[in-house]
Amino acid sequence: MSIKLFANAILTTAGAFVIWVLVDAAEYILRPLVSPARKLRGPPSSSFVFGHMMDEDAPNVGGSGEVLHPHEIWRREYGHVYATRAFLGEIRCMLFDPRALSYVLENHATYTSPRTLRYILQRILGEGLIVAQGAEHKHQRRLLFLKPSRACPYFPRKAIELRDKLLAQTRISDKDDARIDMLHQLSLTALDIIGEAGFGYKFNALQEGTDASELSAAFHGIFSSSSGLGAFFVIKAFLPPFRLFIFDKREREIRKARRTMHRVGLELIRERLKEAKRGEEDSSRKDLLSLMVRSNLSTDLPPEQRLSLQQILNQIPTFILAGHETTSTSLAWCLFSLSQHKECQQRLRLEILEAMEQIGFKPSMDQLDSLPYLDAVVKETIRFHPATENAFRKALVDDVIPVSKPYVDIDGRQRTEISVKKGDVFMIPTFAINHLEEVWGPGANQFQPERWLSGVPPSHVKFGLPEGASYSTWGWGGSMTFLSGQRACIGFRFAVLEMKAILFQLVSALEFNLSVPASDIGKAHMYGLRSR
Repeated sequence: MSIKLFANAILTTAGAFVIWVLVDAAEYILRPLVSPARKLRGPPSSSFVFGHMMDEDAPNVGGSGEVLHPHEIWRREYGHVYATRAFLGEIRCMLFDPRALSYVLENHATYTSPRTLRYILQRILGEGLIVAQGAEHKHQRRLLFLKPSRACPYFPRKAIELRDKLLAQTRISDKDDARIDMLHQLSLTALDIIGEAGFGYKFNALQEGTDASELSAAFHGIFSSSSGLGAFFVIKAFLPPFRLFIFDKREREIRKARRTMHRVGLELIRERLKEAKRGEEDSSRKDLLSLMVRSNLSTDLPPEQRLSLQQILNQIPTFILAGHETTSTSLAWCLFSLSQHKECQQRLRLEILEAMEQIGFKPSMDQLDSLPYLDAVVKETIRFHPATENAFRKALVDDVIPVSKPYVDIDGRQRTEISVKKGDVFMIPTFAINHLEEVWGPGANQFQPERWLSGVPPSHVKFGLPEGASYSTWGWGGSMTFLSGQRACIGFRFAVLEMKAILFQLVSALEFNLSVPASDIGKAHMYGLRSR
């Protein structure tokens, strides 16, 4: 009898699981049949299972001539509002229209990150600021103050350490130059900087030896096991029932690394709590974690607005990812472009060397910002090589989105708004928007720092746009890279200043050239875009 009951229980559980999977899959399959987005024009899909996902790879930026992103090719054919397909036929509404984009980005309570993206980030970061939604996101954001002025002392010190390391490698080379993986070296430098500036922790990543910390090893363990998501990870992201049963090697590696980050993070927080409760206002403690702990304990802060120990702990992997991965990737692409455009590299070097005669080797934040061509190079890098290729939003309620100009639907009718049904997904094609000719002019698909040195029309001053930009976009430098609204990148000024400080040291002392053909350089998808 007991065997029969056990067998029945197994069958019941298996049946419930199958039903759960079918219901979840049906949501993807049936939603397009009722969504207003089905009326949007768009390119034909080559696969029912993956839709256009395999066709949306970023272009090879090392190729010659004009290289257009697929999103831009489709925009030219279907207009500023069109649709593509994703997993199991899910419709994604592509937004290029400026008014529609602003509406979606500013209405963060109505348009939030899709569950698939949140699952992927949550597995890596926990419930930190990047993953948190709604009131929880607002609650956490209130106590995060990523002020670049407090981190400024760390920038030149680590930049000089990297410069000296690279110079040493060129000296021991048999030739006049050395072949160096700059993405790797920049990644180590950015990790050291965010460790000290973010939570007063020495990763010692640049040392690359036995002195490297266990937190550094844990972080690299997460990313080495996550750079390729794999089939199991994708299945779990789109079909939640499989999250209960699939425990592959990658999942085990991520869990092991997160346990280490959790343990070390708790030690750091408890140390800061003890210092704060003893009233130790150590001026050397200027890292973000110390400031957050002290602010959280302030008597001026209502109890309901304070973060729990777990909420503070969740910010540590968020600090690392936000302050490390995207910055190092952007710097690598910057050096790539400077290697292709030697005249830009030489002009930047001359500006820095002239400045060094006046301000020395360790410039302040204001001094870095006063260098016009350095500022232009960084702005153009952030526009031309955005760290993330796309952003996604999902509608929580039925809605109507305004547009700046009419678009044509699949029936040939002109539409002056976008009808939205709860659950509809929107893609914000960051890379393609940053390369729109109608925004940036005929040279939109070329790396041209000089565009930022032209006289700026008064109407564009507020947005920092160069001459030739036909309408205002969003965020720093007028690009979509940092997005806008409540979900905009909270540490963009930190990232910009870090890039300037590192370029200041490297370009002044070293000349950068490509060690492989430009056509061999491409982009690998992770949680942003990495060169490879």
